[in-house]
Amino acid sequence: MRIILIRHGETDSSIPRDLPLTEEGFKQAKQCANILKDFSAKKIICSGLLRAKQTCEEFLKNQSDISPEYTEELNEIYRVIVGGPKKEGTPEGREERDSKRAELFFKKMVNYNGDGDVLIFCHGNLIRFFISKFNKKDPKEMWSIEIPPGSITILDFDKNKIEKINYG
Repeated sequence: MRIILIRHGETDSSIPRDLPLTEEGFKQAKQCANILKDFSAKKIICSGLLRAKQTCEEFLKNQSDISPEYTEELNEIYRVIVGGPKKEGTPEGREERDSKRAELFFKKMVNYNGDGDVLIFCHGNLIRFFISKFNKKDPKEMWSIEIPPGSITILDFDKNKIEKINYG
């Protein structure tokens, strides 16, 4: 089984909310869609945030037989979980809530019994978290891993290896 993790395309990080893709972000999403068409996707799961949805929609333009599942379970997690710096004004308990949500989703992924690849459109810190779990490492060690916008990370459970395809 392969889990294909797609980070959304570039956004304007100066806007502090649910961000749309920039023009460059749409180019990255189209590049991802072009590469992903060669994968045997049987299931698509997407974050509920706009930037991930827009990236997923680029892929869906060439796929008529698969309907994505949108879920807030894949929304971004607090960067402290993967070793990033604390951010002033972060709500109390966010680290614990986000850690629990990410852990539960990873267990759901691992227990997926379907054939073919699972495509997951999500966010950088969540991808770092999934990589840590796949490698059986402490998530706090993952902050330095580069997950550029529009990148693809493949967790191959059968071969026990990770492959990265970076764009951007």
